[in-house]
Amino acid sequence: EGLTIADRAGCSTQCIDPDYRGEPAVLYCGDGKLYPDTFTCKPPCSAPALAPHAANPDCEEGLTIPHGTNCTLKCLKGYKPDPAVLPCRSGQLELPSGRQGEIVVNGSDASSEVVKPDLYKCILIANDCQAPSEVFHIDLGVRKA
Repeated sequence: EGLTIADRAGCSTQCIDPDYRGEPAVLYCGDGKLYPDTFTCKPPCSAPALAPHAANPDCEEGLTIPHGTNCTLKCLKGYKPDPAVLPCRSGQLELPSGRQGEIVVNGSDASSEVVKPDLYKCILIANDCQAPSEVFHIDLGVRKA
């Protein structure tokens, strides 16, 4: 958008680190002044620690989730995440409303805390059966000789 912003036009904020997001995302020019006159660069979030039956990584967006977007949770086949998304705000994944607990990021540092089980869960949605090893007659459900 350049170094000059036309009166009554806006410009997108941009941070030096491409993983950070400017907030607000747009500054507007009016009467020779920018509104607001400053912006801040908000850090991204890291994917949460894996819950049982979660896919790896457990966010569709990958291991880094930009500020102002969501971690769309993924589980293994036959499971669904609850909740479906965790919003990222200022470097922290937010807990769903009505839930309490701490979010722990993936990592190998010794200071990591244990994730509490109420952050998110992968809930069983399908309990498929395996086909029998012997051939069955489709119409009657009896063994063929």
